[in-house]
Amino acid sequence: MMKKIMEVPGQVSFGQAFKDFWRGYIEFNGRSTRAGYWWMRLVVSVWMGILLTGTTVSVVNFGMQFFTGERSTTVITAMIVFIALLILSSLALFLPDLALSVRRSRDVGLRGRGTLVIWAVMVVLEVIVMAQRMATQLAYEGPYGRPGFAGQPWLTNWVTLVFGLIFLIMAVLPTDLFTVKAESNGFMKFFFRVKTPAGADSSAADEATQPSATAQSETSSVADPSAPTASEAPKK
Repeated sequence: MMKKIMEVPGQVSFGQAFKDFWRGYIEFNGRSTRAGYWWMRLVVSVWMGILLTGTTVSVVNFGMQFFTGERSTTVITAMIVFIALLILSSLALFLPDLALSVRRSRDVGLRGRGTLVIWAVMVVLEVIVMAQRMATQLAYEGPYGRPGFAGQPWLTNWVTLVFGLIFLIMAVLPTDLFTVKAESNGFMKFFFRVKTPAGADSSAADEATQPSATAQSETSSVADPSAPTASEAPKK
């Protein structure tokens, strides 16, 4: 089982974010703070940027050599290595990157099922966009091949962009910003977490119960008035 990630705001360093990213490879139930999210977003972006740049350069070099009739083993090897690393990295980072995004949404205040609904809507919209783009290639009007109205995906493109901006904004928001009160309606509770007192989690709740436990122990330690005192104890 993967370790549940419960990051605390203001206590996540780069090293902690890196470890949590891999320990929570498929952990969607925890929480990741802004620091934990953006540290790894920076690492992943830099790494994938290097691979994309290397792949592009190697493919261009291979193409130039192909047209000039030259054959360089180094260029071919570099192209194969960069393409393989790009594919493997994309596959290896897909799940932990998705889990990190979900944990960031949960940290802001969304519930798991609320996040799932939003992601499902985004996927459906992307499918619609792809279908409309295919329709653009097939629907033509006039002799010059002007795309037909049925194939214009401008509306779904805008909706997808809006959802993307929503997730981007949520990624920069502080912890528990979208939590709701206990008396909120069921619709709000479906999407958002109920705010705990003072943002307390399970560990804080345990600490909150300590005074009562201490009071009970102190109460039990008080002598029973009916019990004999040390001075009244029978002497040998």
